[in-house]
Amino acid sequence: MTDIVQATINHMRRQRAAQVVLTNVFINDNFESDVVTIMPSRLWYEYEIKLTRSDFKKDFDKSVRRYGRGTFTDLRKHDLYAGTADWELRNGEQPIMIPRQFSFVCPRGLIAVDEVPAHAGLLEYDDENGKLVPVKRPPLNKAATRLGNHHIWSVAMKLSYKAHSYRHETKKAPSGLE
Repeated sequence: MTDIVQATINHMRRQRAAQVVLTNVFINDNFESDVVTIMPSRLWYEYEIKLTRSDFKKDFDKSVRRYGRGTFTDLRKHDLYAGTADWELRNGEQPIMIPRQFSFVCPRGLIAVDEVPAHAGLLEYDDENGKLVPVKRPPLNKAATRLGNHHIWSVAMKLSYKAHSYRHETKKAPSGLE
């Protein structure tokens, strides 16, 4: 685990009580989140770690393909999170999960505040003290979706598989899954 990921986990644990902190998890089947915190209310918070400018820029190209209005539509992650995607949920369709807050985490000076979209926050990693410094607070997303039982179950199954695979490969449990 990299220092910036560990600093993000430590920061999230200090910020929010009674939470689950997960790394490299798919809440939305098409978008892998670097760090996610899940609250007892089942609202979730996403943190995307960016180590390079190109990785930051690529995050705005992530999309999910959904069928609606007689055609397939590619919906961009940040349009969904900002509430600007033109999409209507069809009967019986699983909603696209929207976090309560979304933030970028990067080394100090990698991302300028004016590059961060209105729906996102920014935390910078100070490698001298190993801590995160809040630069831009993310707004609360009123369209946030609470995780349902099937989401919790899916995440639990993936973590169980990941822990089992790790134990099989190394003969010990990964950190946090002992």
